[in-house]
Amino acid sequence: RFFRCSLCSVSVRPFSGVVINRKPNGYWNDVERQREFLDQIATKEKLHSPRDWMSVSVDRLIRDHGGSSLLKRYSNTWEVLVSLYPEYNWPLVPDKVPRNYWKDVNNQIKFWSELAKRCGLSKVEQIPQNLSVSRIREL
Repeated sequence: RFFRCSLCSVSVRPFSGVVINRKPNGYWNDVERQREFLDQIATKEKLHSPRDWMSVSVDRLIRDHGGSSLLKRYSNTWEVLVSLYPEYNWPLVPDKVPRNYWKDVNNQIKFWSELAKRCGLSKVEQIPQNLSVSRIREL
């Protein structure tokens, strides 16, 4: 629950002391704003590289800093990171995947497509059948 100030766009979560600035409608449509928001969180939380995000609860950090509406734009927090920091060479899959991650066919397709790309192949069907798990992790 929040207490809302009717004269401003600030909400206070009782007992936590967390102040959340409400964003206007359409605010999160801009990918640059999304990236800027994560960069601000990273600075406040002393996350020095995109890889550092993998050692924290991304969902909790984004929510605690007032970005729950941002999370609704993506299917999971891994997608948030990979989408907003595309220049970083992310692992094919995070160390811990969200529940039901592999049930989503889109995640399966993304995985195999990215694996083929990292192997220098134009088609998923060209991935060698004997490709080991350890080799996949190296990619």
